[in-house]
Amino acid sequence: MNVVAVVVAGGSRSAGAAVDVLRPVAGVPMLVRSVRAVLACGLVDHVMIDGGERTSALLHACAGLPVRAWQPRLAPQVVRAHSGQRADATSGDGAGAERFDGFVVAHDAARPLTPPALFGAVLEAVRHGHEVAVPVLPLADTVKTVDGDGLVRGTPERAGLRVVQTPHAFRAGAVHTGLLDVAGAHTAAGRPVHTVVGDPLAFAVRTPWDLQLAELLVEGA
Repeated sequence: MNVVAVVVAGGSRSAGAAVDVLRPVAGVPMLVRSVRAVLACGLVDHVMIDGGERTSALLHACAGLPVRAWQPRLAPQVVRAHSGQRADATSGDGAGAERFDGFVVAHDAARPLTPPALFGAVLEAVRHGHEVAVPVLPLADTVKTVDGDGLVRGTPERAGLRVVQTPHAFRAGAVHTGLLDVAGAHTAAGRPVHTVVGDPLAFAVRTPWDLQLAELLVEGA
């Protein structure tokens, strides 16, 4: 399908997380587990890491895995398959680069237990015509709106609310913002975002409690 996957690692405390993506889960860094999940789906031609200023350190942590650095200024371009991938490579190899008109899959590195099948589900959706596809789960808890004084002001109708996970899949032409912001920008522009059934294992590990749960799940497996 001509697919580029980008594992988004951000800063050491991205999205207010207390747990770094280099933190091990059962001895394996979350970032590495996320990259392995992408590779295991068997549908991706190139895997890249978007880690901002930390990209070099993140690539080093993935030594031995076929990953490269994501460089938005060169998007949407990839290296031809015969050029190979190196952990120390950068996006675009001069004459070896070609115009990319396929699909992009963006995955949050803080979701290390995401099943490979979830990548296939969102890619299948965009392959069949949807511009953007994201996995979602229904809310299990009651949600309240609370004002600045900490007072409950209302109860949104839970039936229409969903928890959004990653990976997100979209056509290359949709990349005009941060990779994990594409779905939100698409919605804000009044364009539809397709949903597929998410997976409880695709939860984000951002707190010590999340980390403990991930450890227990891996050990139990």
